[in-house]
Amino acid sequence: AVALVAKHQWVVAVHGCRGDTPRVLLGGLDLELVRDVSARLTSRDIDVQTVGHPFEGKDPGNICNRGTTGRGLQIELTMSFREGERVDDLINVVREALMWRRAQ
Repeated sequence: AVALVAKHQWVVAVHGCRGDTPRVLLGGLDLELVRDVSARLTSRDIDVQTVGHPFEGKDPGNICNRGTTGRGLQIELTMSFREGERVDDLINVVREALMWRRAQ
């Protein structure tokens, strides 16, 4: 997996975490992408948290930070979010954010 992501500019890692509240926890060293995805999720009334959680993804050795830029996005999804109806919204948000970056 590390060899695969090492060839790419943008790396997004998606993990699951515990939680009774449908929530998306964002981390990673690509702070611009974290802010962009957070704003897009918030505009769709999705509960998102970027600080104060245990999944900050700030370690340079984290898989999300092993792309060519050394910065990536880590997404943690609570079980209640994964079991809910908003997963497609999350996918669309991440796709939009990455497509916007690609067009720059």
